[in-house]
Amino acid sequence: ITRFMSLKELFHNLKIIETRKKFATESVALPRLFKIIESYDEYSWRFTPYHHLTIENEGICPGQFCRTNINLTLQRLTDKPLTIWDHVSSNTFASKPVFLVTSNKLYTSGFAIKFWQWKDLPEHTEKAVITEQTLVERILIIFVNYTDVQVINASECDVMQLCHKLNCQPNLNSRKQFNSIKVKYIDNNNFPELISYWSSYNTDSIKALISKVQVIKMDSIM
Repeated sequence: ITRFMSLKELFHNLKIIETRKKFATESVALPRLFKIIESYDEYSWRFTPYHHLTIENEGICPGQFCRTNINLTLQRLTDKPLTIWDHVSSNTFASKPVFLVTSNKLYTSGFAIKFWQWKDLPEHTEKAVITEQTLVERILIIFVNYTDVQVINASECDVMQLCHKLNCQPNLNSRKQFNSIKVKYIDNNNFPELISYWSSYNTDSIKALISKVQVIKMDSIM
């Protein structure tokens, strides 16, 4: 039986909320440089008064027409939208973003996106009962300061799926319902952590499904 767990449930099970409360009571809270904003739209987001982000996933992934198209524009009242960053990748699916906005600078903000890019398309034959499928899971963090854009490759790892025809595990179809990345303040400091949930079969002869939670400290990559 396959059970999908959101990051919210995972944090609850790991008692991260209790850990945050413990830090808050044991020490004086430091000023936080970032505030975290929630995303509500399905395909487009305006995370500052002037910055507009759109993410379009096309086709069935993996497949010949699978593609992601990301566009970040600067939109001012008197001018036409100006594209300041875009990203197009074939055989790739992009997650919904998670956003950060600095509390002391109105137009300095950032967001993180997770990508799944399939390396190859396996040939499904009648004789093959189970096939292996490999992809690269990558996290990009993009910081924006008006028209300046800084792109950081925060994480990259290989994922192996085992597939029976079109049914593959780990099943990435849940990525439309649950976001496997989250930004949280775990420690009592002024930088948040980027938390990513990752699952893959190992490359050993005896296949086993492995799941990991990766914590990326934002102050280490800025």
